[in-house]
This record gives sequence, structure tokens and C-alpha cells, in this order.
Amino acid sequence: MTLLKETPLGQLLAGPQIPGKLVWIGVRPAREVPMLTPQSATLVAGRGIEGDRYQTSRDGARQATLVAAESLSAIASFLGRADVA
Repeated sequence: MTLLKETPLGQLLAGPQIPGKLVWIGVRPAREVPMLTPQSATLVAGRGIEGDRYQTSRDGARQATLVAAESLSAIASFLGRADVA
């Protein structure tokens, strides 16, 4: 059995980590309604973002989605766009 630290994922997790910074919050209260961009949000442990349509009562895996800012340029490039909002 391979030890986690010997795998690429293990090496990534063992590497230096720098603190992140939250720069944007998006909440969609219901399907097919415009995204809201509040100045703050309440995160409920085991449930998700209060008021978001993906808030769960089952301690689900998709309580919140985090996207690294560095990934946005890669996404834009893949889509053939200058940037993505």
C-alpha cells in the first residue's frame, strides 16, 4: 500500500501552503434566479451558505464551492474568452 505522502496528492498537500483570501461571494437563492453578491454571508457548519439553494441538511459534500482566482484565467482561456466574471 502506498503511503499518502508518496503520492502526487500527498506531495501537494505536504508542500508549503499560503493563506487564501476571499474576494467574492455568490449566492443563488433558487434555481434560475439571478446570482446575488452579498458583502457577507453566514456559513453554517455541515449545511453550507445560509440562503443558498445548495444549502443542505445532510452534511453534504457541496456545502460551498471555492474557486481559486488563478483558475479563472485558465477557465477563460479554455472558453476562448479574455476573462470570466
